[in-house]
Amino acid sequence: MRLLLSSDPQPELTSTCTSHSCGWKPYSHSNDFAANAFLLLIILFCSFICVLSLHAAIRCCLRPVLQHVPKPDPDLEATHPDAPPTLVYSPGLNLAGNEAECIICLSEFQDGDTLRVLERCKHGFHVYCIQKWLSSSHSSCPTCRTNIFSSPPQLHSQSLPLTSTP
Repeated sequence: MRLLLSSDPQPELTSTCTSHSCGWKPYSHSNDFAANAFLLLIILFCSFICVLSLHAAIRCCLRPVLQHVPKPDPDLEATHPDAPPTLVYSPGLNLAGNEAECIICLSEFQDGDTLRVLERCKHGFHVYCIQKWLSSSHSSCPTCRTNIFSSPPQLHSQSLPLTSTP
């Protein structure tokens, strides 16, 4: 026991590493933090731009083309035989309202588009659009709600006389 108490203390170990040359010391490369943070921000920004570009490309590819109006279906023509005749659109065509667009599909009329102008209100629509509208149990103009057909649809139920019983 005496040996332990009387022994000379060990000399202190001195480090041969300086703060810039020794990678094992804490905070030895503290000046690299700014470069690492800047690199991380650049990587995050580039990934964000890539994600936005991919999102825009997917939306562009999946969006339906609005300039192409599908050709009319002949089966829809037979649904309403008393529908007004078709005509070809030209810029001088006199339609009700100031807009030269189909209110159903929301696309503007182009030269050569086949239109159907309703006789009562003079509103015009693409043939395919108005046929779809009429085939879905509508009998009024999509713009002004005027009844398209000459007589209102007849009800299939018989009218019963109203009598009161005491």
